[in-house]
Amino acid sequence: MLGQGDARLKGSKYQWLRNRSTMDWHQQRGFTALRKASLKTARAWAIKEFATRLWGYQSRTWAHKGWQRLLNWMARSRLKPMQQTAKTLKKHLWGILNAVLLGVDNSHAESMNSRIKTVKVRARGFPATNNVSATRFTST
Repeated sequence: MLGQGDARLKGSKYQWLRNRSTMDWHQQRGFTALRKASLKTARAWAIKEFATRLWGYQSRTWAHKGWQRLLNWMARSRLKPMQQTAKTLKKHLWGILNAVLLGVDNSHAESMNSRIKTVKVRARGFPATNNVSATRFTST
């Protein structure tokens, strides 16, 4: 867009990533102008914002309707990455709905993986058992 003389998106990366509730009024005013522009980035941001609200449902019926609405919007968005993501989400919709309704996440598994990784990093200074000669451990 810069090549065409349009600098609207220049320096706006963190505005798209920031939580709107933490913006001051000046930042919100500038961001509102960006959101209302007919940009692909604005469409993708709106889809992302809608998706973040879907994790609070407590009814399977309403959760399913909300996720279907999101998937349909993503499929019609004319944004190739969103369309591909919609296909992936559609394949895993049953599991996503269960995670939403049951409040299940994989934080315990991620924590265990982090601990295992830490042990591996710390163990790099120890010799492998198959490379150590038997005479090294004999008592004198």
